[in-house]
Amino acid sequence: MPNLRNSAALIVSLGKRLEISAKKAVLAYAIPQSKDSGIMVTGSSLEFSREEYPEGRLRTTVFDSSDQGKSIYEKTEPSGIDQINFQNVKDVVNSLWVDFREHAMRTRNDPERIGIAKDQVLIVADTWDKSCSCLLLPVLYCFKNLVESAADQTDLNVILDISHFESEETTVNQESLVYRLVSEISDRISADSKKVDDPLLLQLGFKADLSQIVFFVIDDKKENAFFAKDHQEIQDIVLSFILGIVNAEVRRDLTQGTSFESLQLNRRFFSSFGSVGMIYDPKKIIDYCGLKLANKIISEDFIRERAILGPLIEEISTEAEVKLGDPIQWFRELIKKPPFSVIGDDSKNWSLSYEINEVFYTPPMIDQAANCSFISKIESYYQTVVDQTPFGALEILKQNARIKAQEILVSREQAINQIYTDARLYPNLFTNLDSVLKFIEGNILSQLNGAKHKKDALDSAANYEEGLLDAKKRFRETLNNFDPPPFWFRFFPEGAIKDFIRKVLTGRQTDVLIKLEKISRDIEQLTAKLISLPYERILAEFNLTVASKTIELIQNHQNNLGQAKTRLEQVVKETSASLELKREEFSEEAEEFDFLFDPVTKPIISELYDKYEPDAKQVALELMVNQKWFLLGKPDFSPEALTSLIKFAKRHYNKVREWDLARVINEFYVKPHHIGQHRTIFANYLNKVRILLTYKWETVGESPNLPLRSALLSADGEDFWPQFFAEQPEEDILIPWGEHISPSPYFASFTQVLNGVSYNMIEHHFAAGKAQWEALSEADKVAFDIIPRQKKKPSPVKPHPVVVVKEPDVVDPAPDLPDGVWSLTCEWDFTPPGNLLPSHFEVSIQVSEAKYTNLLNRDRFINQFQLYAEESCDEIDQLVDHFKKIQSQFSWDSYTQASNVLAFVQCFIPYRRDIETKNISDYARFPLETLWDRVGDCEDVAILCGTLLSRLDFKVTLLVYPGHMAFGVETSKVSGLEHLIRDPKYPVSYYYGESTSRDWRLGQIPEDYHWATPDFYRINESSWLVTPEVKEPEPEPKTE
Repeated sequence: MPNLRNSAALIVSLGKRLEISAKKAVLAYAIPQSKDSGIMVTGSSLEFSREEYPEGRLRTTVFDSSDQGKSIYEKTEPSGIDQINFQNVKDVVNSLWVDFREHAMRTRNDPERIGIAKDQVLIVADTWDKSCSCLLLPVLYCFKNLVESAADQTDLNVILDISHFESEETTVNQESLVYRLVSEISDRISADSKKVDDPLLLQLGFKADLSQIVFFVIDDKKENAFFAKDHQEIQDIVLSFILGIVNAEVRRDLTQGTSFESLQLNRRFFSSFGSVGMIYDPKKIIDYCGLKLANKIISEDFIRERAILGPLIEEISTEAEVKLGDPIQWFRELIKKPPFSVIGDDSKNWSLSYEINEVFYTPPMIDQAANCSFISKIESYYQTVVDQTPFGALEILKQNARIKAQEILVSREQAINQIYTDARLYPNLFTNLDSVLKFIEGNILSQLNGAKHKKDALDSAANYEEGLLDAKKRFRETLNNFDPPPFWFRFFPEGAIKDFIRKVLTGRQTDVLIKLEKISRDIEQLTAKLISLPYERILAEFNLTVASKTIELIQNHQNNLGQAKTRLEQVVKETSASLELKREEFSEEAEEFDFLFDPVTKPIISELYDKYEPDAKQVALELMVNQKWFLLGKPDFSPEALTSLIKFAKRHYNKVREWDLARVINEFYVKPHHIGQHRTIFANYLNKVRILLTYKWETVGESPNLPLRSALLSADGEDFWPQFFAEQPEEDILIPWGEHISPSPYFASFTQVLNGVSYNMIEHHFAAGKAQWEALSEADKVAFDIIPRQKKKPSPVKPHPVVVVKEPDVVDPAPDLPDGVWSLTCEWDFTPPGNLLPSHFEVSIQVSEAKYTNLLNRDRFINQFQLYAEESCDEIDQLVDHFKKIQSQFSWDSYTQASNVLAFVQCFIPYRRDIETKNISDYARFPLETLWDRVGDCEDVAILCGTLLSRLDFKVTLLVYPGHMAFGVETSKVSGLEHLIRDPKYPVSYYYGESTSRDWRLGQIPEDYHWATPDFYRINESSWLVTPEVKEPEPEPKTE
């Protein structure tokens, strides 16, 4: 039997409770599929809303991507079937169908995909939802009509959830409506039971039944006397079932051996279905683990504060301070002249000493004090030193000090930068770094205070000069303190005897000699200080500069560190929010479905994460030493740096690629049983998957069709499962794995149904609802019923012919019309903003068959779509005249006038792809062709709208996106429509116009094109009275 791999599926949810299951199933198929897989899945929810229309409208919300699926409408519930606008239902279903058919055609047109299977529309319906009660039957008939008209063998399947739990709130009489809905489906399911004058079918304009639709009914009861504990369990089971049934092979296997024609009349439903599955994608596990590790590195190891290890901080800080350098050594390098020397061992207590070695103090004799030459000699020496100082010596020292300070600061910057590469700081990086910087800052501040004190002292030069003068004065005064020698001393002649007596007499005046000795030292020191003072000042200024600049450097690092921490905290917040990385506490009810969150696979992810998580030293070495996250002390947490971190983190999990599905099953899903045997973990889930609908075959005297239908997904080249099944250990009760578990490259899925259950077999489930319904008065039945009780006046809107292509709505030529000229009647409905009811318009124009035929033979323009709109056309001019008359009658603003044109095209020209109408992939129509053919794709209806609007004096451009065309028109502004498209060439802003469906009003931009940048093809641009902002060359027309 061939593999049926390539197909498209549309999943539509109706009702609140199963919407999340439908969305999760759509998103599950967004994971990378194998090269052989061609399943393309889209989905939407249907909601009843009164947000824009007080009477209520059916709306759609698409959930075919991770950032979509949240309803943009305020959901309400219809009070009864009389509030349902059946034309609105048909239009919404038609729109879903058109989009779905595009997906289906892309699948079928891919030449590399083989094994084309039947497509599927799967409706997931919550019967306990009031909106579903009223809308399900109309929606089913609409889809059934479309499926039949397409004639391409599209499966139409329905999941009916009839489960209800006491904790759930319900609307009045809802249980009776559940009974009414299922019983009505049962009555309408047979091809032999077509309704005659059925009010519902008359409202819809169909003659159809619900045969060939497969209904799967689900309740809260399970086999083996189990019950679902809550509706969350129902949602999980429905999700797993959808994952399987979306695959065409599963649907084939579920129904093979049976045919709808062979089913007896009492066979209406498929019951007791179930599924369990495991999705597995190694690449996504690598991505997740890498992101989780990156998040941990930043949030826990970098940012989170932990206890500070004092000895470690002191050790690292001391090592860093050694690298910062010694000021005393710098002074000695700057002052190399021998008379000078630096005294002191630290930057706080130091001085520059000058040695006076040419002037020696000799104590004066008692009779020679007046002739003491010490002061004159010291003064002469000082003057000689000053005079002999080379010119510019101080400037040279200053320059050398500036250069030395710059070198030191560069060296200190490098020394501080090296701190960031110290792996001992990791983890607790930010806290440890901050502590080390504060430790160093404290020591440098102490040095700075000492340098300031030193400089202030040296700035008081007058103190030294005054001290020297005072010392000289005291020296002279002390000389006068010698007692005069005895009178007889003068009578001794000069010679040795007199010298001896002189020394004896002088020595007897010890106090004076000692005082002179002390004062002479003071004079010598002060003189030396005055000589060294200019040099010492330069050194002090140099020391102060280095210290203060170092403080600035450290403070700059501290600021950078704070900014880096703030930036990383923001990064953690953003990545955690966008990736929903919740680590161990992440929610089982994550809005976005991901197999990473599934309880079946969650333990695998956790164990693989722990298995390959690198240790802290390895992370520190890579990030801080090799990748230098703090390059030159400046943390660069740009997107490139974070990307680098994520790549680094993912690299540790590349070995997960070695874990294929077979290895995962063997190592994680085979566990010892408590009695020593082994069972796969799947066995723990089998008791919940065989759902749920008990039946009573006694009511019809025979059991339902047997056997159970089990579906198996095949996977070419997957040889693990047969071996896995064969190697299962013996059990008292053997599990027929080969009949239930189905392999796939990305998920293993068990899917099973019991088919052919009649309504009579399950009628007991609706006994309470039936009793409630029968107890209602006739008036209440009319008010609450899901079937119209009387005919309503048919809608004046002409049915929207989306699927069946009709010939142009032309009539035979009137006698006064020339041959080949026909009358074309154009009808449409338009509801102006602020009005509750639509206005109906009907105009007629004359069209020339010859002109139409001539256009068919014309070459098509190449990428110059505006030329189609600029072509002269009498038929278009006639329509423009009608629009001008309508505008004159109603006096609308320009936005309403443009909206009326859009409504005309949306109503009058059904959307059809070129492959269906022209049998070629792309064919651009002239506006007259579109009017005549009464069909068109996106570019045809956009060109027609643009043609009409430009002739009504609007500034219009065609907006070309990849694979799609719309138009933009400049009109008066409307509140509530804030998204305008800015013209890159002119100061013009456009409202977006989507002409392919009546669901779009002027100015509403589909989600896919919100942030896309279109190409602009301006119509009749030369007539615009606007100065261009950017000049563009005018292209020459090209044809092919």
